Amino acid sequence: MPSNDQPDARKNPARLTTQAIAAGYDSTQILSDVSLAVANGQMTVLVGPNGSGKSTLLKTMARILAPNAGQVLLDGKSIHAAKSVPRQRLWHRFEVVI
Repeated sequence: MPSNDQPDARKNPARLTTQAIAAGYDSTQILSDVSLAVANGQMTVLVGPNGSGKSTLLKTMARILAPNAGQVLLDGKSIHAAKSVPRQRLWHRFEVVI
């Protein structure tokens, strides 16, 4: 039984997920094998030192940067597949606060 302070995945499934993402710029790989599930209706925070890949991950999740490997899924559909998820719909699903 989940505690009161933890989201119940059955009631609040992740709508935005990454699966084994690898991404970077030119020949420099920044991310390797990153998997993440963002629970619907929950605040998710990425914390790390400068250069750890936070912005690269967010750019990949926002379809600004294409992954070298892996995939980003919104409601079970790849956001990087040809026009599978319109960019406006994607951007309305989550916000980035810097």
